Amino acid sequence: MNTQRVIERALQKHSGFFDGASVSLTNAAVNLGGTPGTLPPGINHVIAVVSLHNTGNTITITANNMLLLKNNNAAAPLASNQYDIMLGGAPAPTSDVFNQKTLFFVYRDPNGVANDAYNVRITSNTLTTGSGEVKMLTFNGFAASGYDAGGPVNVAAGSTGILRSYTTALPAGNNVVLAAVQITNNNAGNQDAFVAAGDLQLHRGTSAGPVVDSNARRIDLRSIGGGGVNRGIGVLLMARDTNAVINQPYTVTMRPTTNSLSGQASILVVSGVTSRFASGTATLGISLAPIASLSTDLLDGTNLVIDTAQFENASAGQVTISAGNERITYAASTVALSSNEFPRNLCPNASENCNDFFSGLLWSSSTAAAASYRVQAAASAAVNAAANIMAIQAPRGIVDWQEIFP
Repeated sequence: MNTQRVIERALQKHSGFFDGASVSLTNAAVNLGGTPGTLPPGINHVIAVVSLHNTGNTITITANNMLLLKNNNAAAPLASNQYDIMLGGAPAPTSDVFNQKTLFFVYRDPNGVANDAYNVRITSNTLTTGSGEVKMLTFNGFAASGYDAGGPVNVAAGSTGILRSYTTALPAGNNVVLAAVQITNNNAGNQDAFVAAGDLQLHRGTSAGPVVDSNARRIDLRSIGGGGVNRGIGVLLMARDTNAVINQPYTVTMRPTTNSLSGQASILVVSGVTSRFASGTATLGISLAPIASLSTDLLDGTNLVIDTAQFENASAGQVTISAGNERITYAASTVALSSNEFPRNLCPNASENCNDFFSGLLWSSSTAAAASYRVQAAASAAVNAAANIMAIQAPRGIVDWQEIFP
């Protein structure tokens, strides 16, 4: 009797993506969603972009009430909002009625087991209006990575303060660096403050090292005494470091102007990554236009795409970027792969504290080799925009071999 050997191959998926939808906020705990448990065991990495929008009464999400969770375990949050988040209600923005926010989370989970899931939850609060949405990427399978998170740091006006400096324990090589930053103006009285373009910085090395990313537009923040609704912002700085030395350090710094600001930074570094990066600027109008374009030579398979964008009104009147009009697309298309769930409303350009906004999008799917991408947007009138876009090649599925002898 002949024996036939059959070899079966099972692919392991090393990434997950969640593209959320609008979820109503209430005065009870609300789960905005997250990636399902599809990863194999390993060191898991999480990137989350949380968008908030409000059209009712002013609401507040107090510090540590927006949580990044593993397996929905609110007793052991992985990360949280370090400062109060306030959302005004009127669709026409003013410095005291700003109805939108974006917050970013990055995290490294060194103890991932098979099928771990991650989600964002807003815990019980005084919320009676408003909506939230989350986009999330999770991935593992890379050779090495590191993570470090600091606490709030107050920085005096005119001084450069270190929000976080992290010396990795990684080999030399190609690193992807992501720094999630939260900033708030805690000043009493009418003590508004801003961060000039280029003054929120991600450094390769110490604070004296080269700047690998920074804010492209000015960031204006209202004080508590001045009304305080638009007193906080979330920012994601990112870079592709192709010449990292062994144990490469990275540092986030901030230099406020006019008055002091408080900031907090979390830094995620993934080593041995095949990635591509591009940045760009544009003045937007009513038709979709590219802000940043990225051509890649990545292999076919799963790409993880991260976009950050900053908008500043260049018009004399209010400007709106409608829902769906900020997009990640393929380079030869205007069809959205990922887009903004809520509109972006900006005050006239002469109105400080409400004429700029920072946002981000995520996307992932299996795609053909050498895929190219764009960040595109359109606005109701002229808006100055800047964007970064990065594509990461997810690890190709390692196979499990099984020999079957019928």
